[in-house]
Amino acid sequence: MRFREENTSVLRKCIQVWFVRRNIDNFPFNSYGDDGRSQLPHVHRILKEYDEVVLEASLPTTVCREVCSTLLAASRFSTTAWKRTAIERAKRILATDTDCYLHAWAAHRESALLRMLGEIDNSNQALIMFVHSTVFPGHDKGLEANSSWNAQRGDLVISYAENLAQQNDLIRAKQELLGWKPIDPTDPSTMERLVLRSRNINLGKMLRYEGRFQDALSYLEDLLHESELDGLYEGTGWGRTLLSNVADLLIELDRPGDAEALLMPELTRMASRGCHNVSSGRRLQLALIEGFMKRGMYDRAEENLLKLQRVYEAIADPDTLPKKGIFRVWTSLARISHSRSDWNKAISGWQQALEALDVPEWQKGFNAGLVRYSLAYALFMIGSVQESSEVLKVARMNLESEGRKFWIVGFNSYWHDFIIERITTTGL
Repeated sequence: MRFREENTSVLRKCIQVWFVRRNIDNFPFNSYGDDGRSQLPHVHRILKEYDEVVLEASLPTTVCREVCSTLLAASRFSTTAWKRTAIERAKRILATDTDCYLHAWAAHRESALLRMLGEIDNSNQALIMFVHSTVFPGHDKGLEANSSWNAQRGDLVISYAENLAQQNDLIRAKQELLGWKPIDPTDPSTMERLVLRSRNINLGKMLRYEGRFQDALSYLEDLLHESELDGLYEGTGWGRTLLSNVADLLIELDRPGDAEALLMPELTRMASRGCHNVSSGRRLQLALIEGFMKRGMYDRAEENLLKLQRVYEAIADPDTLPKKGIFRVWTSLARISHSRSDWNKAISGWQQALEALDVPEWQKGFNAGLVRYSLAYALFMIGSVQESSEVLKVARMNLESEGRKFWIVGFNSYWHDFIIERITTTGL
């Protein structure tokens, strides 16, 4: 008994140290700013202690839940392999636990990971399995008035809406997002506020995806102004998601200088802390580079693209986010060569972009068609008319199969219009 008490005490102390070091009141719902990755060694120490203790004795439910919460929180960081491990270990701990909140959180994290891996159907299945399980809140009506539970339910709704958006069902995605609200909209809890910011940013993104750039900018700029007074946004992934989306919209609306002014303070701050190449930092850099290209600053854009290319290519076991990032790098490099009339280099770039389309929903759809349209024009310009015609035939089928999209700033909007007009002038 003494062994169990001493080791349980050690494990609990580890977890307490982790929570204190984070200095966060609502640890599970915070995105940890820039420091989450640096805390992973503490998670591994907790798991080491946990594994040693459970070999000798069972642990109190409260301790197991603390370990599970730590795993789910830490599953946002590091490699895909670690994220899978953390989620699977959390699910094993929960196999004999009926805590609705933790089961919902595990379903949300698994759904998010599967979506990042491009497995949209499996991501939806993770949510459906939770909804139909015996721990669904309908079996405990008392949870319906619990703000923590409502916040977690909101995360599940957002995950489902993001899947719908990936499947091009923006109408249903918006309906799902608008269907979730804080229990008391006039006084949401801290956790509900965190989910509310995520929901509202996603609503703004849906407007952008529809090509409603001015409406989206007005909506997201209001959120941006609110965030300046809200510490829950500072130094977080969601804060940077908001910045990058506003910057994209400024560029779409021919205000690249304003986009740069918005992005540079956060990028400078991140660079000073050595975290500018994390996922949210890469996203800000891509927006900055698009602004350079919009202003014809091709040398500066190319220099930054080559740096970012090396960062992306160094990522081991990439999920869809870095895969989409490297696709954007190649299309941007190809556009620069295209704009310089460096046709052979442009052809190479467009071909590399096609090879980078390692995302299932992009391989034969709108983006693939747009790359092929661009490639066809470059081939035409070097006199390869027959090959150009063959590539263009496939490009047209790609675009017709999916219709117009506004997923990627610049490339899906003004570059699309430019290259379609150029192809028209060839008579192909």
